Amino acid sequence: MLPLINRLASSSHSVHVFSFSSEKIEEKFAPNVALITVPTELNRENIMKEMGERIWKQTMHSPMMAFVYKIFAQSFEVLLQKHSDKVAEVLNSSWDLLVIGELFSVHAYAFALFLSDHRHVPYAVFSPAMMMHSNAFKNALGHSWVTHPHPFSPILRHSDDRFQPQLFSSRLFNVLESLGEMLTWPFVDAFVIAPKIALLTGRNDFSFDQLYHRSEIALVDSIDLLAFPQPSANDVLSAGAHCEVPTELPKDYRVFVEDPHSKGTVYVAFGTAVPWDYAPPHIANAFFDAFERLSDHRFIFSFRGTFPNRTLSPHIRLVSWAPQLEVLSHPKTKVFLTHSGLKSIKESLCSGTPMLTMPMFAEQAHNAKMLLEFGIGIGLSKFSIDAQTLFDGLSELLHKPKYAQRALKLRHIFLDRPMNALDEANFRLSQIIRRRSNGSKGKGEKRREFVGRKGTEKGATESFHLDWTFILLAVITFLFLDK
Repeated sequence: MLPLINRLASSSHSVHVFSFSSEKIEEKFAPNVALITVPTELNRENIMKEMGERIWKQTMHSPMMAFVYKIFAQSFEVLLQKHSDKVAEVLNSSWDLLVIGELFSVHAYAFALFLSDHRHVPYAVFSPAMMMHSNAFKNALGHSWVTHPHPFSPILRHSDDRFQPQLFSSRLFNVLESLGEMLTWPFVDAFVIAPKIALLTGRNDFSFDQLYHRSEIALVDSIDLLAFPQPSANDVLSAGAHCEVPTELPKDYRVFVEDPHSKGTVYVAFGTAVPWDYAPPHIANAFFDAFERLSDHRFIFSFRGTFPNRTLSPHIRLVSWAPQLEVLSHPKTKVFLTHSGLKSIKESLCSGTPMLTMPMFAEQAHNAKMLLEFGIGIGLSKFSIDAQTLFDGLSELLHKPKYAQRALKLRHIFLDRPMNALDEANFRLSQIIRRRSNGSKGKGEKRREFVGRKGTEKGATESFHLDWTFILLAVITFLFLDK
């Protein structure tokens, strides 16, 4: 959401960001963006201990998101108890618009619904990746369960493990994953999120249906147009089609990557949510063993965890954090070894860098399959990776220019559109603010009046034709028994 925040700030909007986190904020906000910072009571170490081995050793499925929502719902209750002054500051301030995150932002859901009820403050919902299937159905934008890969796609099994809807096994997995999500979400709404939000709003009727129904617009930070086909609408805007301008690479990195003896740089990063301390030893060893064999290249490894107790050659640099966009944008960078998080994919696409992808959890396998369809990357499986497989993948990308050429071509296609996505998002959000100043009471009334879809008013029974299915089954049963 950072680029959107800074774009709004550049248009003279007074932007405030509510940061509910115990992590140090590394984001580069515009100077006129104000932060309201509240430390969370989440014990990150315990969460990582709970999730670390699952991330490395299991395939995670969409119903597991209920576990994450439970953590954030409990954290919101603690926020109300221990930081009521900050909550009061937010609720008693004058706002023209709220932009809330779709995933895990239980506190934001509560703020939005409370301010919508009591102050008629409009709000927009921002999806940090693709919209979840269940929420897409609530917006009458449902994806096909058999022709569009589920966000929680199966982890890659080999280097070219694309989504293959012609295979029954692929279709079956998609249906089961989608069904699991659709069955889980009503329970998450009613028993995990709603009781906590009721502590603020006094209403125990929260649902994602209601949250989207009362919103003014849905913003989706995704790679559109290039990816798998999906429906769109006038009240759903893709705000992710943009590239940030990199700053100058710090001198110590520049000296390292511009070594005259180097044939190019490989950048390795798996985001902030993948703890290397829980990686099986054979995987960490496979990475370093493969890197050692490519001594004529430079490796920058952004390593989230305790640095390994082994001697590394000078061409391998281990860091706890790196200026990712700047490293990827340097002309000497040849390959990005990544977990396929959306932000990483976009920055790689914007820099024209081919990717060696090893998805770990959540929507990362979906993103990896998208890269394989684009032809700008090679896949790795976290379940079967070894040094030779990793070496072969790196060698393929380093020595065959077709991947980099295709990545640059896709960059131009990605950005070739009538209007910059951030400019359009800024225009649409500013339009909502103007409507409020003209008397609109929010709650999505204007959206439903002008661009609303009848499908958003329907429940699951009608959306999935269950009513007619039951009637048909009843008729067949009656005719069968009548004989």
